[in-house]
Amino acid sequence: MDKTFITVKDLADKLSVSDKTIYRMINDHRIPFAIKIGGQWRFNINEVERWIETQEQELIIKTNYHLKIIDAILNGTILYRLHGENCDEVLTELLNMLPSIEELDILQLKSSILYRESIVSS
Repeated sequence: MDKTFITVKDLADKLSVSDKTIYRMINDHRIPFAIKIGGQWRFNINEVERWIETQEQELIIKTNYHLKIIDAILNGTILYRLHGENCDEVLTELLNMLPSIEELDILQLKSSILYRESIVSS
């Protein structure tokens, strides 16, 4: 027998998140198709599938951009897993993460940043 509605646990498993996350999403109105049946939250499986598909499409649209270092700095971006034993090595790794931009001279940019840092320490 096919289920028309799924439980919080089923949705959590489907989205690979915890039950608590699903309840938070409901409270934050991030799940538009949540309904209460007999005092328990339920989700129409067809609506869930459509919503997941929409979320995936929006994610593709939102992540289809080029990183601009100035935007990242102004937005306070936090980067994890940058390796290096000193500022020079970490900066090299960071700059190598930037998309290839022909007019951008990585070595010149790195030199400018290190020079600026030597004058005005952050």
